[in-house]
Amino acid sequence: MASNAFDLPSNFQLRTCDNDPQRTTTNGKSGRPLVLLYSWFLAKDFHLEKYRNFWTSRGYDILTIRTRPIDMIAPSWAMSGSAIKIREFVAKYQPNYLLVHGFCGGNFQFMELLNQLLMIEADRYDSEDDDMVTLRSIKCFIADSITTLEDTPEGIGKVLTKNRMLQLLIKGLVLTYIRLTHSFVMKRFIKLEQLLKENPKRLSTLIFYSTDDHISSLEQTTQLIEGWKSRQLDVRIKCWKSSHHVRHYRLHKEEYVYEVETFLKELQL
Repeated sequence: MASNAFDLPSNFQLRTCDNDPQRTTTNGKSGRPLVLLYSWFLAKDFHLEKYRNFWTSRGYDILTIRTRPIDMIAPSWAMSGSAIKIREFVAKYQPNYLLVHGFCGGNFQFMELLNQLLMIEADRYDSEDDDMVTLRSIKCFIADSITTLEDTPEGIGKVLTKNRMLQLLIKGLVLTYIRLTHSFVMKRFIKLEQLLKENPKRLSTLIFYSTDDHISSLEQTTQLIEGWKSRQLDVRIKCWKSSHHVRHYRLHKEEYVYEVETFLKELQL
């Protein structure tokens, strides 16, 4: 596997568009763009494969970052650790530029990476070190089935089971855990969600959602989009009246592909 050549964590997977783990480089750089694919909670490999194929068939290499239970339970340790590993990998890999394709709660993982890079930027804005090169190389953000903190307790239950009684039980347990660990779990998520709302790097964003999503709140998603637009951010939206959480590509493939390709073309990528 290509991942082994870079000693990546078990929840990371690298796929190159030429299936070559020993990348040939030009002037020390990989020469190709890299997609950071942040998966949804407990995503299966066969679910993610279609997105890997989508990007690699278009000449992009792709690094998949899985969202694990530990990322939700201990974000300040688990998500932070993943973000550090991503920074180390990108510095070594040296892609031409970066795109971010995030799903559901995986978008919090991207916000953790952005949070670390912004904290470093505050001290080293004019430097040319690896982290500043990484921050400047992020060209855009594609957000699929985005979730907020208000969606999370019930959403986790719906991901784990279809039994309504068990969903309510899990929701209650998650809410209890949040209350008990507010100082070091909830505060972290609040900070990351605020970063998502502010989009301080003003990244061009394409967001996919539906009005009947049973996990992502339409009200919260709408507020997020309106907040971005009020700040004159570059936001492109695609909303379906009937679709499913993190399954928009499977159910509306032609439209999904059109929106992504149009978005990238507008950004001249």
